[in-house]
Amino acid sequence: MSRREAMSRPSILIDLERCMGCMSCRIACKMENNVPVGNNLIDVKTIGPVGTFPKNLRLYYVPHGCMQCNNPSCVTRCPTRAVVKRNDGLVTIDPELCIACGICIPDCPYNAISINTVLGTAIKCELCKQLTGNGKKPNCVKHCKAHALFFGNLNDRESDIRQHLEKNRDRVVRFLEGKGTEPTVIYLKPKCGMEDNEIEWLFQ
Repeated sequence: MSRREAMSRPSILIDLERCMGCMSCRIACKMENNVPVGNNLIDVKTIGPVGTFPKNLRLYYVPHGCMQCNNPSCVTRCPTRAVVKRNDGLVTIDPELCIACGICIPDCPYNAISINTVLGTAIKCELCKQLTGNGKKPNCVKHCKAHALFFGNLNDRESDIRQHLEKNRDRVVRFLEGKGTEPTVIYLKPKCGMEDNEIEWLFQ
């Protein structure tokens, strides 16, 4: 393995062809991160049924949360610098600095941030940093019954995430790239297809 490949680039990949909408990821996330009622760090939306039977009928599920952007607008807008982009690319919120002003919420085009009224702080998916920092998988990935979620080092050619990506590059899509946030979460389109207006609807 080259030096470049050895450098860690933790990423998450979601294969929409495999997702069956069971909500295991959302439940596992809430349990691991003590997410209160009324908040979700990951959501699962249903697209469809749309189209006509039998050839053009589509129905699929889309798990989504923080896109761990390369150019996150939530970081630049935070007045207390509570939202930071770490050297490893992970975007996190420091609860000690957050004043729950909510400025970051409308700036996120993915609706990934909410206010935890119990703790009085903004919260979002941080890829279970307490687990991934110790070499483990995020809880959503660990408990995905359909094996639709992958996590690992994209610079490692032997990793599951890299190998699955290489086999399915023709289905790669990144959501709302026109917003300039450069999302790093990778999605694989369902084989039934995905329309631009369906992507936009996800984040309305």
